[in-house]
Formats: sequence, C-alpha cells, structure tokens
Amino acid sequence: MRLKRQDRIALTIFCFLLVAFAASVAAITNRVELGLSVLGLLFVGIPLGLALLLVLQLALVFIHELGHMACGWLVGMRLFYLRLGAFAVYLTPGQTRIRRVAPYSSLSGACGMVPRSGELRVRDLAILVAGGQIATFVLAAAILLFDRAVGLRPGLELSTISPLQALALYESFFVLALVIGSVVPMRIRGQRTDMSYLLALSRRDSAQEAVRAFTLSSWIQSGQRARDWPVELLAAVERDAKGDSEAALSKLFRYYAEWDAGNRERALELISASAAASGKRFEQEVVRRLVFYEHAYALALVRGDAVAATQELARGDAVDVGPLKAQRDRAAAAVALAEGCANEAARLAEEAITELRRTHRVIAPNVQAEIELNEELISRAAQAPA
Repeated sequence: MRLKRQDRIALTIFCFLLVAFAASVAAITNRVELGLSVLGLLFVGIPLGLALLLVLQLALVFIHELGHMACGWLVGMRLFYLRLGAFAVYLTPGQTRIRRVAPYSSLSGACGMVPRSGELRVRDLAILVAGGQIATFVLAAAILLFDRAVGLRPGLELSTISPLQALALYESFFVLALVIGSVVPMRIRGQRTDMSYLLALSRRDSAQEAVRAFTLSSWIQSGQRARDWPVELLAAVERDAKGDSEAALSKLFRYYAEWDAGNRERALELISASAAASGKRFEQEVVRRLVFYEHAYALALVRGDAVAATQELARGDAVDVGPLKAQRDRAAAAVALAEGCANEAARLAEEAITELRRTHRVIAPNVQAEIELNEELISRAAQAPA
C-alpha cells in the first residue's frame, strides 16, 4: 500500500511528535528507561492493541455474516460473494477470486446469496435475513457470559480494570451496537437494514418487491461487472416495474448489463426507453440525471448523433441534484468525439478517470468497467483524424 504524499507528511509529523513526547517524559523525570518505555508503548503497544481490536471487530462481523450464510444454505441457496472489511471473495462456478474492494479501514461486511435453482421465495429470504439477527443475539449472549467470567460488572473501578476486562468492555459496546442495528428498521446510505427487510417481507403488498430489491442490491453491491448480473432477475424487475421511476430504473440496469456485454444497439434501445420514462420528477432525482447522461453517451457513441446527445446532456444538467461528475465527463467526451473534437474528448475522458480514481479508493470490477469505457474514448480520440 503506497501512501499519498500528504499522508506521508502527516505520518512523519505524527511520529516526530510521539518521539518528542517520549523525549520530554525522559527529560522531565530524568529517567531514560521511562522515556524508552513510553516510546515502546506509543510505537508498539498501541498499534498492536488497535490491530487486535480490529481483528476482533471483524471476527464479530464475520459471525453475523456467518449467520446469514448458514440460514441461506439451510433453504438451498448458494453463496456468490462474501465481503469482510476491505476484501471480498467471489465464488463463481469453477473459480474463486479474492479482491480488495474497500479501504483498509472498512469494518463492515456483506454476503450475497442466490437460489441454487428457481426464484428466490419470500420465506427463504426471511430465513436468510433472520440468520444474521440470530447470530448477533447468540453472540451477544456469549459476550455477556464472557463478561461475567472475567469479572466485568457494574460498579467496577476503571483504575482496577485488567486488560482482559477492558477488551470485554470494548466487545460489549460493539455487540450492543450490532444488536441495536439489528432491531432498528432503517436505511443506511439508501440500503435497508436487516430489520427493515424483515418488516417489508412481513407485508403482503411489499414482500415481492423486497425480494427483488434484495437480490438486485446483492449483485450491485458485490462490485461485479454489469454483464455478470443475472439476466432473469433484470428481466423480472423490468417486467414488474410500477410507474415511470421504476420503469426507468429497471431499464437503466438492463442498459448497463447489455452495454457491458457488448450489445450496444440493444443497450441504446433500453436507455432510450428509460429516458422516455424520465420526463417527470422522481423521488430519487439522481437516477433521472444519470439516465440522461447515459442516454447522451450512448447516442453519441452508437449513433454519432451529436445534436441529440447534446440535448440529453443539457437535460441531465437541468436536473437539480448531485453532480455525477465522472458520468457527465464521460458523456461529454462522447459528444465531443461525435463533434470531431478529439482533443477535448480525450481531456474529458481523462478527467472522468481521475474522478473515478479519486472517489473510489479501491478499483472493484464494476469501477474498472467504467474506467475502460473512458479508455475506449481516449483510444478513439487518438485514432480520429486531426
């Protein structure tokens, strides 16, 4: 792992301050051995302690995900990816891949499971989701028993606490946070928590929608390329879409899958239909802006229609929501290429790649696919007549 220049400078200053602090302790107390002990604690003891807490925290997350996996296997589902912290394991027939998909500081986890055959049933998904809850509560009970075994109890003086008791206290707080997160129905960054899914599955009118949302979300969050998403699921989501916003979003997903698979004419048809359904405001306006940018990109690259593509780019700019800079730069690069401005196209595509690398510290397969789209534009610009 290579640190950025500003991070190296900050780390150097931080280490200098630690050395200065240890030297000050030695000077004030006139005891060199005390200063060396402080220095060892700062540079060895604390990092080792933090590393131990990190490992234990990831172990707790793994147990939660293990609960999901165990219950998923019980109802005949197969695991296709498991993410723990910064790394994910992808399981495809005949191949197992391990990739870094998140910053090293990531402490979360996720698992994706799909039926071995047939469609995912509401009951099966409920059992799968509940598995994580069950594992968390069993873990909480085990931690409480461990607390009692090491003598952790109310009224314990902090000055007399042992390292083992301190570790138990930390784990108790973390498990308590897991329990709260398990029982409170909410959304985090637009994604449902386990309890939110269970409540949706308990209602007849929202159960099937929750099943589709869970399955599609699992594939998207896995970081897999769009061409690897299940075609049957995408078709079902498109078929069952209700209203313009769901229709536009479902066609946008299929557009990504078809484009990444190389079926660009079909992809253009899908994104054109998605744009046609995006005339009115959506609850998630960012989807509408994204649809217009992708439509502009496809029109410029497949049809070479700079006029129509420019109009779609303007429609996207008119949507009052986040910038989507990487997607806009890619679309604008395709428009510039259609207009014969090769240098401008290459510049915008380079900016899009820079933005993608800036916003995604780890390049997962789906992000790599986005980078390749811009690299194709750069290549076409280089081959364009001067």
